[in-house]
Amino acid sequence: MRSFEPVRVGVIGLGDISDVYLRMIARSPALSLAGVASARPDHSEAVAQRLGCMALTQETLLENDDVEVILDLTPTAAHDALNEAILRAGKHLYTEKPLALTKEQAGRLGALARDGGLKAASAPDTFFGASHQKARRLLDAGEIGAPVFGTAFMGNAGVENFHPNPEAFYRYGGSPPFDMGPYYVVQWVNLLGPVRRVAAGSAGTGAPRAIKTGPRSGQSFVVEVPTTYNCILDFDRASVALTLSLDVVAHGRRHMELYGETGLLGLSNPDFFGGEIIISRSHGEQVINVEDLPFGIPNRLTKSGRHVADYRGAGLVDLAIAVRTGVEPRASLDLAVHVVEVVEAMSQSAAMRQSIEIQSDCQRPIPIGARNGDELLLELAASPFDYEENDR
Repeated sequence: MRSFEPVRVGVIGLGDISDVYLRMIARSPALSLAGVASARPDHSEAVAQRLGCMALTQETLLENDDVEVILDLTPTAAHDALNEAILRAGKHLYTEKPLALTKEQAGRLGALARDGGLKAASAPDTFFGASHQKARRLLDAGEIGAPVFGTAFMGNAGVENFHPNPEAFYRYGGSPPFDMGPYYVVQWVNLLGPVRRVAAGSAGTGAPRAIKTGPRSGQSFVVEVPTTYNCILDFDRASVALTLSLDVVAHGRRHMELYGETGLLGLSNPDFFGGEIIISRSHGEQVINVEDLPFGIPNRLTKSGRHVADYRGAGLVDLAIAVRTGVEPRASLDLAVHVVEVVEAMSQSAAMRQSIEIQSDCQRPIPIGARNGDELLLELAASPFDYEENDR
């Protein structure tokens, strides 16, 4: 490994998603955990003691000169104000998705980062995954001809079935476009480039839902937003129909499919890094396995028995490399701002029943392996999971 001084990271927010990031920080030579902060000081103290770092308040973490990058893992509703505070404090930023809740705030954050000479990046980083990178190479090589249209589907029976505190997912900013939408939008931008227009409709009963797991099991809560969105995303090269729903008991749909002039590209779950790719043509079907490729090797067995590749935090490592080398991170600021505008447009279009033209622009992310220094990324982005461990 080339000489690399670890980037000192402070973490704000210690909820459910924090464990995978803390594992990546502990295991990657690119990162060093400087301190943690959360809304519950007792929890911060317990995590800090376990990991051998400082437990700080949000304010003292922002003021700490030893901290170079702040990782924002707070609930989505806090992102607008906190991400602005992080950049105003002169810290580089990596945030859970989305970067902000409105295109106006995302634009302000972009200007703050650029004016301050700061690096900023946002999850999702799942497009780093071997399956999605391979699909990009197959498309660019003309394996299905020119793309014409795509379909994408995310459906489950509701977050309350597996999350102990699901209320935030049924309020503005946590609804399907803002929660799961970024995974799908980023994957389509990776394949097709920026979104140009959005048209959407929404549905849902609006009935209260009951928590079905954890200590609050049985408690009901109010649903404040539609729970199903049907969206059309228009690109320069193709059009995509995307469904995001919390009203699906069972289905037989693929997560993503891209139809071209000469074939079909069947794509894997954008919530993970690996998974099979299928190419279908008139003369038959070909299954492509990526389990031997970087960010495609299964490292986690879920409670449902699925073998998955989960390397969340690779984007944080990529940002650390950007801080040290001056390159732009792949989960870039322009990409993050574009995603915010698109998912906000999904919500607004459904409410207004009219299409929305997208004003922001971005480049397709540079493929893994296409720039100098990517060998460093592959070397420094450790697996945050041990294969024998079970998770959700």
